[in-house]
Amino acid sequence: MGNCWKNFKTTLVTEYVLNPAQPEPFGKYPFITQPVWDEFHAAKSTKESQEKSQTYRDLQARNLHPHRLGTGGYAGKQVEWDKEDEAAVESNTPQVLADIPVQRARNWARARVKKNSDGTLSFPNPEDQAMYQKIYKKHKLSKAQKATCIKTQLREELKEELREELTAELLGMEARMEARIRDRSTDATPGPVVQVSPTQRRRNSCASTEAPAEQPEGPAAVNHITEPTSCTLVVRVTPGFAIPAAEGQAFKPTQETRVHGAQLQAGNAKVQVDLVKPDWVGYTIPHPPNDEILTLGAARGTFIQWPKHSIEINITPRPAPSSRPPLTRPHQTVVSLPPAVEQRDEDLQLQYDTDFGDDGMEVDSRPHLPPPAKRSKRAKSSPPKLDTRRKAAGTGRGKIKVPLAPKKLDLGKAPVAPPKPPAKFTLGMPLVGDDALFKMGPACKELHGYYMEKSNARRKNRETSMLGQHEGQLFLGPTAFIAVDFKDLWDLYRVRAIDTNLLKCYFLLTWKHVHCKAPHVALLDPAVVNETTLKNDRANMVAYIKDCLFARQDKDFIMCAYNQQRHWILLVITPKWSLVHYLNSNIKPEIYDWSAIESALNEAWDQYVARDGKHKDRHPKLGHKKDFPIRQQVGDQCGFHVYHNMRSFAEKVTLLDPEEFISRIPEINFEIIREEIAQFILDDILSPKGMFRVKS
Repeated sequence: MGNCWKNFKTTLVTEYVLNPAQPEPFGKYPFITQPVWDEFHAAKSTKESQEKSQTYRDLQARNLHPHRLGTGGYAGKQVEWDKEDEAAVESNTPQVLADIPVQRARNWARARVKKNSDGTLSFPNPEDQAMYQKIYKKHKLSKAQKATCIKTQLREELKEELREELTAELLGMEARMEARIRDRSTDATPGPVVQVSPTQRRRNSCASTEAPAEQPEGPAAVNHITEPTSCTLVVRVTPGFAIPAAEGQAFKPTQETRVHGAQLQAGNAKVQVDLVKPDWVGYTIPHPPNDEILTLGAARGTFIQWPKHSIEINITPRPAPSSRPPLTRPHQTVVSLPPAVEQRDEDLQLQYDTDFGDDGMEVDSRPHLPPPAKRSKRAKSSPPKLDTRRKAAGTGRGKIKVPLAPKKLDLGKAPVAPPKPPAKFTLGMPLVGDDALFKMGPACKELHGYYMEKSNARRKNRETSMLGQHEGQLFLGPTAFIAVDFKDLWDLYRVRAIDTNLLKCYFLLTWKHVHCKAPHVALLDPAVVNETTLKNDRANMVAYIKDCLFARQDKDFIMCAYNQQRHWILLVITPKWSLVHYLNSNIKPEIYDWSAIESALNEAWDQYVARDGKHKDRHPKLGHKKDFPIRQQVGDQCGFHVYHNMRSFAEKVTLLDPEEFISRIPEINFEIIREEIAQFILDDILSPKGMFRVKS
């Protein structure tokens, strides 16, 4: 609007004020009245106005190359130019002014060129045409010069890659050399014994305040790797002395790296634990990802954070070409040996990411050689070996007839038994047996197929978890990621104790149901209200509960799952009754003490009541009912009981009356719960149209 008003006044000054042939604009612009025109003509006829106009005309005359971009400028045209270039690439047509290799010079010419109706390009200004010719001649390169530029660029990239590989290899060699020197010096001159056994210094909680050993100075070797690399996790006692505790894979730390949905801590890197030394199974992880993974033994097969300077990169030497054994061809005359049965890929034993053999070398790094053929000794009772070699053809009496070798029957390949599921979780192996999987629902079967495909892919494409994401408005918290490890599927398929992220999946599934069919129920985020957050960040957890109570005070019930000592319960807060019920499937007061979460709820409730939150009349304090009678668990399926009580509560229960609660909640069915979770993971996390799929 401002530009139109400015252009209109410029037109009036140029065509009427400064043009004596047309003194008045009333014929073309009848809406202009005589008093308005007299005032405008007097203002533009003054000496100051004429000097100002002349100054701007002189300034405009100095612009020899006016652009044709409009009011948007280069920024407004860049999006349109990018679309034109993409369309030209898709249609396999030359791009506009593609003969200018420098982007800035190309944009300058593109801002002044005119596209004619027939598709040709032209410069209306001769000065622009002359400048374009100069730019074209300056940046025009011959084929030899282009090839030289490409070779120089490739040479620099190769130098950079080699420099990074050599740096990582040298750092690894230096670390191994220092370890050997320490070992030899320790054997030669025994010193004082350092008590660092993990069984003696095991901690009970991830919130322990023991000070870690001082880390050595200088760059860490893990910063120089470019792909997942085999490594050794060490426990550093002093800056110059460390003890190996586990083996695994290290990943280069970046700003985008996430471990179970959380960002890397300063001075740490993402590692995958594959093998843990027997003496270090109970060692407490410095930064546990959740309440389930607190020790190195529990972290086997998943990702954790580990200090950079406590990660030693293992450089596996590759065999030289000359050291490979020559390929041997079977002798053509040996026919008494049975034909070797071809070994299929699915018959091979699947190895974990970094599995180490007896010789200390990674299994994936060994040269893949064919197994040696078995040689059997012919018994005396065996028939004579037939010679199938052709005799020299001859004529006469001396011609000998050679019996032909009998044809071998093609009996096919030997039947291979399906792999049996191991006693504990092993990546790439089936979660359950074929008979058990056959009895499961279609969602469980499809999810098991996805797990087998992704866990048995090549190392670069291999996956160990499934990642989802949900917005913060669901639970009035921050936007968070959901990392369901394949190890969690092992517990799900075998109906065992479950992880926080797997419980989060069922909470999101319940949220979808509550959002549509049970508006009187609200949910709290189990990833925020848990034992770890209560110990490490109590203030933020209390503030979160207080804010949720105030925002959801119109709801009848507010539910949250809480985990303590690896046991799940369901907390049901009723604001209008000033009461919270503990739905515990294993009521044992001598084992479980809920005083910590009770104190946090009381603190949040007092702040909520201070803000005039809804509560029962003359009952400002929050009551706690910990012995509410519900069905008790038999094994370690506390998480499944939380699923069942939460879903049944949202669907059928209207009052927290024990008789009504017990009468309305049906018998628990583990198969239905497992099928619902598997279907949720397929539809909402793995599907491209899923509600909780990670946004790219």
